[in-house]
Amino acid sequence: MNYFIKSKFITLVISLFVITFFSCTKEKERVIIKEVENVEGSGTVDFSVQTKEVEENLLKNANVLPEEVASIKIRIIDAVSEEVVYEKTKNVIIINDNLAIESIVLKVGSYKITDFILYNVSGEMLYLLPLENSEFAELVNDPAPICFDITEDNGTPITIEVIGTNCASCPIDKWGYTKIDVICPACICIQVGAFTFSESSNHFELTASDILVYGISDCCEDLLETFNLTNIFNKITFGGSGEYYAYKFVFQKDGYTDCEYTFTVQELDHFSEIEPLSVILDNCQMLNDLYLIAGFTFNEDFFGYGPNHYEASIVGTPEPQLINNTVTIFNTAGYLTFPSEILNELNDFSVKTTVSFQDHAANFILSTNNSYFEIWENSGNRIYVRLGTQEKYLTLPENFVLGQFYDILVTRSGGEITIYLDGSQLGILTYTFESALNINQIRSGRRIDNNHTFNGAIDDISFYNRVIAP
Repeated sequence: MNYFIKSKFITLVISLFVITFFSCTKEKERVIIKEVENVEGSGTVDFSVQTKEVEENLLKNANVLPEEVASIKIRIIDAVSEEVVYEKTKNVIIINDNLAIESIVLKVGSYKITDFILYNVSGEMLYLLPLENSEFAELVNDPAPICFDITEDNGTPITIEVIGTNCASCPIDKWGYTKIDVICPACICIQVGAFTFSESSNHFELTASDILVYGISDCCEDLLETFNLTNIFNKITFGGSGEYYAYKFVFQKDGYTDCEYTFTVQELDHFSEIEPLSVILDNCQMLNDLYLIAGFTFNEDFFGYGPNHYEASIVGTPEPQLINNTVTIFNTAGYLTFPSEILNELNDFSVKTTVSFQDHAANFILSTNNSYFEIWENSGNRIYVRLGTQEKYLTLPENFVLGQFYDILVTRSGGEITIYLDGSQLGILTYTFESALNINQIRSGRRIDNNHTFNGAIDDISFYNRVIAP
C-alpha cells in the first residue's frame, strides 16, 4: 500500500528541567513526578513538533488545527537503566496559535522519548510518534525512542515528527503501539483462574484494591468506577461503550506474583456487552508456592502437593482417623510421619499448619530426631519451639479454645525463630544454634524422643524452603 505524506508545522515549546523522584515498593514500582521551578543540576530541552498527514490512494485527509489538540502524552525513560522517569498526559494551551504545556522537571543525564501522542478533547488520538521498526517508522526521520542528553544550564532543541491517525486503513499497530493501552475496552469478563483455589475456603477473594488498570486515556478513571466484581465466581466485568482499541489489565494481590493481560484490537472487535471477551489469567502464582517444598491437606489421602509429590504416612495403633479432611489424633499412640528430606540440611525454612487441641498437655505439632527442631503447645497459652539444644516459648494473650482451629506459622532464619498465630506475629525467639538441620525423621502428633503425644486435629501442614509471610 502506498502512502503519501503532506507536512505542516505546529510549534510546541516544552521546557524540560531535569530531575526525577522514584517510588519503589515491593507491591509495585511506580514513578512519582514532582514539578518544581528551580533544581540544582538541571537543564532544558525545547521541542518543535512537525505533524504529517497520511494520504492513502491520493485521498486527502482533513487538516488538524492546533485548537483541536487538547492533551499530549509524553513518556521518557532513563537511557541507561530504562526506568520510567516521566509519564504523563498533559493538558495543552494555545499561545499565539502555538501549542504549549507546563514545564517538566528531570535530572541532568541521558534519556529516551518512547511515547509522544496528541489527543483531542474526547481522548481520541490525533497524532503519534511512530516506534522504530513499525510500518510508519520510515515516514519520519527519528522514530521512537528518540535519544537526547541534558546538560546543566543548557538548552537542547529537538524536533519530533508525528503522524496523523485519521487514515481509514491505519490501525494502531502500524505505529508500533500494540502494547500501549489505547482508550478503554467495551466489555471484558475476566476469569481469574489463579485466585480460584484455596485449601481452606476453596477460593481466594479478589477485591477492587487487587486490580490495577493501566492506560493512557482519561477514561481510565471512569473505567475504575464502573467495573462489577463477583468474588463467588471470581469474575470481573468491565463495561464501557464506543469504538475502542486495546487495554492492559494488571492484577496485584498481596502474596501473589503480578499477572496481566493486554487486550488487542482484534480481540475487542468481536465482543460486546452481551457477549464479553473472557480470559483466564493463569500466570498469577502465590509467592509462597514458589518456595513450597511440600503441602498436605489430607483430602481423603496422605499425598502431598508440591514439586516433589511427597507422601505422609500413618504409624501406630490405633491409627489416627481421617475425618472431614483433617487428621484426628486423640487417645492414640499413632502419629503422622513425613519424608525427612523435606527439612533436612535447611538453615532457613517455614512450617505452616492449621490445628485444634483437645487438651493442653504438651501437644507436639512437629518433632524431628535429636530434637533439632520441634513445635508444640503447652499450658493452654504457650507455643514452644526447640532449635538445637534450646527450647523457648511465646505466651498468648489468652488460652487456646479447645476444639477451635488456629493457623500457626513458624519461620526459621538461622538462629532466629518467628511465630505467627492467625496471621499476626506473636514474637521472635533467638537461639545459638544456626547450623543446617541434620535429621532423618519428621513426625506430627508424637514426639520422637519420648512419649509426649498430641490430642487434637491437624487440618493441613505445609513446608517451605524460605522464610514466608503469613
